Amino acid sequence: VRDRPDAPENVQVTPTGAGRASVSFTPGADNGARITKYTVTGSHGGSAVCEQTVCEVSGLTNGIKHSFTVVASNAVGDSDPSAASSEGLSRRRPGHRIVECSFQ
Repeated sequence: VRDRPDAPENVQVTPTGAGRASVSFTPGADNGARITKYTVTGSHGGSAVCEQTVCEVSGLTNGIKHSFTVVASNAVGDSDPSAASSEGLSRRRPGHRIVECSFQ
């Protein structure tokens, strides 16, 4: 019996620069219909659609804590959203190209 996919799990965030993050996760079961895309959504903006279990998200506001959820999609429908990742703070240090990020 084909059904919509189970929600992705273990959502992890890795900072990749000012206003950007890499979001990785473990896919849930496809329930008989191949997963065709994943949609990552940030708590304060920023989203990405990808076909793999690592998505690059841009457009994040620096200085605000962000968390992320992931929805898997297949021919039957969309999964429930994943549990949110830990919150993370990305900011650019004035006068530096280095980005400070912390995730709790």
